[in-house]
Amino acid sequence: MPVRSRSTAAAKIPAHVMEKLERRLKAHVQAKWPACKAVFVRCRGAYAYVEAQGLEEPQPEPVCRLRYMGGVDSWEFAYFTWSRQAYELSVLDNGLPFGSPEECFDAAAFPMFGVQ
Repeated sequence: MPVRSRSTAAAKIPAHVMEKLERRLKAHVQAKWPACKAVFVRCRGAYAYVEAQGLEEPQPEPVCRLRYMGGVDSWEFAYFTWSRQAYELSVLDNGLPFGSPEECFDAAAFPMFGVQ
């Protein structure tokens, strides 16, 4: 369920947070998503853009965007919508618009990779 944008200024993601985020997502994908052969994270300002590559895919595809909220354990969640070719703010299964990187990845990757 899409939610409206929350306009609060966010700090740029520190390098050590990006490194930790990338390690966590790669470990999570390796452990829980056998249909995903690689995950890539790039940073721009307060956002981390997550892409994943399926076993049969020639290149990675967008999965979600995470907005830095000041820590490594809680990120605002937006999934990539193919119909609009854009990111949509949304909520996780627990009803919250933010969660751990792993929760955010799981919510967005399920349509791409199916059952984990």
